[in-house]
Amino acid sequence: MSTQPMIPIPGKTITKITQSANPLAFDFGKDVSKSRPVAPVTMASFDKEGFINVSTFVFLPASFGTENKTFTINQLQTNSNKLAFYIGVDKAPTPDNSFHIYGITFKVKDQDYKSMGITKIKTYLWDEDPEGSRGTETAVKDPMGG
Repeated sequence: MSTQPMIPIPGKTITKITQSANPLAFDFGKDVSKSRPVAPVTMASFDKEGFINVSTFVFLPASFGTENKTFTINQLQTNSNKLAFYIGVDKAPTPDNSFHIYGITFKVKDQDYKSMGITKIKTYLWDEDPEGSRGTETAVKDPMGG
């Protein structure tokens, strides 16, 4: 978390999602997550067209309140077999021990990623301080078994 000027989210914007104001709340405990945002929990799978379906849970400080949040999802291909998704929210993450969980689901459908050889994604909760952004790497599952 930085006081530096905001750095734009890497990659191209693929969607914006407004999440309902009904998040779950929980506490991590004293000083567990004071220094960085909590990494998202993510699942991903291919559909029959080779598009990627992504479901992720992001953890936002409870101090953000429970009003609707608009999340910007940006995509960046980081190497030949991995995509990165950066999830930005309309407020910069702040240190906190209490969080609300927001479920976000989106589909990446601009090309056949399965045929391209994509096998992994990394999902970040974007912080304007790149050192403070937290990511989770996830294998993209093939429910068709192929």
